[in-house]
Amino acid sequence: VLRSLCAVPNLVLPLSGAHFAPVECCFQYAQKRIRHPQSFYETSKDCPKPAVVIVAANGDEICADPKKDWVNKIMKRLQNKNSDPSTI
Repeated sequence: VLRSLCAVPNLVLPLSGAHFAPVECCFQYAQKRIRHPQSFYETSKDCPKPAVVIVAANGDEICADPKKDWVNKIMKRLQNKNSDPSTI
């Protein structure tokens, strides 16, 4: 099965002399909601485009727009799940 290139964060390799280049940046956002999100992380503030990377149950890392309501709902739900002692 082919996966969309925008689903995986693009790696940014540091140029010679640039010792503080971000490791991962997203250049496109997923357009559809992610099924079975397990976790998320935000890309570096040094990236040209802000993004949230949502990790799906199958391990796929999907770039999402942090300004979208559905992305914020996923983030809030995962934060609540991780802070709830009954889920540990």
